[in-house]
Amino acid sequence: MNSHTPLHWQDEWLLGIESLDRDHQTMVRLINDLIADEEQGAPPLGERLDRLLAHLRRHFEAEEAFLRTIGYPDYCAHRQEHLMELVEFTQLRQDVERSEAPRLDLQSYNEIKYWFLNHAVLVDQLFARYYRHYLSTHPAPDESRAVEIPRCDPLE
Repeated sequence: MNSHTPLHWQDEWLLGIESLDRDHQTMVRLINDLIADEEQGAPPLGERLDRLLAHLRRHFEAEEAFLRTIGYPDYCAHRQEHLMELVEFTQLRQDVERSEAPRLDLQSYNEIKYWFLNHAVLVDQLFARYYRHYLSTHPAPDESRAVEIPRCDPLE
């Protein structure tokens, strides 16, 4: 991962949760869009980052709702990671706006790929395992009946 080499979806990244798997596949496409070059007809980098940020916000909201529904015990820590990532992506968006770069620099792109592989592939697998265990002892979750999660301490 030391170049602008795109991510290639791998089925072993699947969580077994269809809506979240679709979101992750879209995320891979949006991350790969960041290495396109404006000089070759790609939309401005800022627009591509805006699309990724909008997708991340929607995805994190959906994922957090799902985690509340199954009563995921590490919900607060997972939510905190989402909040930190949104701050980092928003900062990157502001940096790109100031620099007017036509393409994402190699370091930033590799950091985004690392984040995706660490969070969406590794960390999310933890709640996917919990969900599979949950299904062995509960009926399929009903999103209209979320389990009450203790308030998350903003400093956690």
